Amino acid sequence: MRGYDQSLHLSVHDGSGLYWMELAVRADTTLRQLDEFLRGMWLECCGHLSEFTVLGVRYTNLAPHRDDPNAAAIRAEYWMEDDEEHMDVAVADVMPRDALVSYEYDYGSTTELFVENLGRPRRPGGPVAPASAVARGSHHGAGPQRAR
Repeated sequence: MRGYDQSLHLSVHDGSGLYWMELAVRADTTLRQLDEFLRGMWLECCGHLSEFTVLGVRYTNLAPHRDDPNAAAIRAEYWMEDDEEHMDVAVADVMPRDALVSYEYDYGSTTELFVENLGRPRRPGGPVAPASAVARGSHHGAGPQRAR
């Protein structure tokens, strides 16, 4: 595991350029914390499922830890694939610099975003919270439009 005295600069966008956000995150921020931040900022309406796909590995908000004694039962109950991992991993450990990561919220009417690790922030100091918005913008409101 890397040292967590550094922070990361993440770029989040919808792929079209209409919605974007620049984030400063602590290197120890987990994918689950990033998921919660994105839900709170742009997406949450009804507690839907979500996932990050990083270099072909799917990290879902329901996937159990591998050492959980109930992992097989949880995977069976929610029809989960064996390749799904839990989100309780540090962004710095699974998201290499310049990798384009897919994020999906709500599998029924999916909102897809992309996250890119741009490395260390340009300005000194790091965020105190797990994630904070440095800048954001849109051409049509406060966040990505969900398919209806």
